[in-house]
Amino acid sequence: MRNDSTIKLIFDEMFKTKMLKEANITTHILFAFIFIAIFSKLIFSGIQTNDMYGSHGPASIDIMSYIIILISIVSIIFLNTMINDGANNNNVNIISFDMVILVSYLLWLIYINMRHFKRLNMRKVPSQYFIYSNLTIYVIAAQSLFFAVQYILLNDVYTNGIIDENKDFFTRLNFINYIFMFLNFLLILIQQIILEYFSVDII
Repeated sequence: MRNDSTIKLIFDEMFKTKMLKEANITTHILFAFIFIAIFSKLIFSGIQTNDMYGSHGPASIDIMSYIIILISIVSIIFLNTMINDGANNNNVNIISFDMVILVSYLLWLIYINMRHFKRLNMRKVPSQYFIYSNLTIYVIAAQSLFFAVQYILLNDVYTNGIIDENKDFFTRLNFINYIFMFLNFLLILIQQIILEYFSVDII
């Protein structure tokens, strides 16, 4: 009986190690998806289309990009929770305040683009809107970079002590991240105001 339980324990640990390894690989792939979506938004949102019905255009690209980023972040959080539970690590809290705010911003942006979908695709909005929209994706890229760095430093066995050793430096980085969060709020709010009050009505 003792040998059976020992063998079972060994197989459980092997299975757990394999699952953790696969989850880490998947997480890195999801990070790649985040930055691919960001680059896609920057590259393709400026392309002019001749669609007179507004079925595709800047809003379509924005919605697709933001949804990919949102799904990737939520998946990373879910996988990270699995990793920490599997490793019995209660010291890592990846579901942080700034991540909740970033997810909220992404949902807000998706709502704005869906609400004004046809108008945006037909570019019946002031040109200033697209300036603020592009600035927003740069800020989201910065916040995603903070998220990626934080994740790697907290979960990599070779770097998980760096944060404790450089608390002052990472406190300053967190402060910069909070500035980005506030800036993003203002940028998204300006976009919504432009679309609500300064756009051309589409019949």
